[in-house]
Amino acid sequence: FAEQSYRDGMVAYRQVYADGQELWAFQNILKFYFENTATAFVFFDARALGVITVLDLQRGLDKLQLFHASGSAVAGALLFSSASSEVLPVSLLAPTATTAASVPRESLGHIHFTQFMRVLAWQNVTAPEAAQQAKTARENRHIIVGAAVARSQQLTPREQWKGEKRAQHDQVAQWQNLRVVQQQQQQQQQQLHLQQQQQFLARQQQQQQQQEVKRAANTIRIKARKHSVNTHVGLLQRKLQALFADATEAFVFFNPNGDLGVSENELRRGLKLIHESDEGATELMWSIDTRCRDGVLDAHEFVHHMSWTTVEDLWQSIGEAQRRVGAITRETMLKLPAVLASIQAESEPGGRRMLGA
Repeated sequence: FAEQSYRDGMVAYRQVYADGQELWAFQNILKFYFENTATAFVFFDARALGVITVLDLQRGLDKLQLFHASGSAVAGALLFSSASSEVLPVSLLAPTATTAASVPRESLGHIHFTQFMRVLAWQNVTAPEAAQQAKTARENRHIIVGAAVARSQQLTPREQWKGEKRAQHDQVAQWQNLRVVQQQQQQQQQQLHLQQQQQFLARQQQQQQQQEVKRAANTIRIKARKHSVNTHVGLLQRKLQALFADATEAFVFFNPNGDLGVSENELRRGLKLIHESDEGATELMWSIDTRCRDGVLDAHEFVHHMSWTTVEDLWQSIGEAQRRVGAITRETMLKLPAVLASIQAESEPGGRRMLGA
């Protein structure tokens, strides 16, 4: 306890006294007369024993002209508050049966310095600091008593008591106003947060609408087409149909670098991977590269000539296939042996073998 703050023990009491407890009003009276709590204790401890009896407390209250306050009630409240974790709703005007029943008999009437400080301290002070304050006050007790008595004569006891009541009431009202302000601030923050959420959702919805409009404007639909197996394009389409789900997967297989353009070298590489001769690659390029004649098959050209199913959105299908290009390659290599065996079995003796005629 040596380094414990006396003020810490008053936090719970101050909150309860704010609702109208008289012991807090007594604390405010002490604040009116004395510089600190240790000085107030020395004022009441006239015999310098380190303890205050009920008689000492009543004499001190009389010196301050607080004749309406009961020393036994104050002593009981102090002892009970220091010995219990709960605060006793005791009046200063008269002792109550609850007070007498709650205070231990061996402690009744004797208030130690530590108990006094624990309950009534209104400043942050450690035990050594409080002891030093009490020592200084003891050396100047006659000055402290004279100043307190002189100040008590400035106002009548009733006016003093009314002033403390008004101060108590004003502080309670101030706390209530503070709670109202805090509630208003919380409501404003909640409204602001709700508005921000609504704005975010509105922006998100607007972006989605814009993306849908943009996607609708850029949507390219390619119909399925069937080529004759007597052509290079038809033979390759037949094999790709057996290996891939649609023509967009076949395109990304032939376009491993993802630049959306299949060069003749990439076409030859892809044909070799599916065990197809690349002797007719140049002729195949010429048959498919019909838009620009630039020697590169773009996605539209490749899918337009090779698609055996209808592609509703070319670029969306290409994007989905590019995200799965690794899986598509692995699945193709696993399917390839069975597809080659099936094609070999269906081929007529002496017939044309895909591109290697």
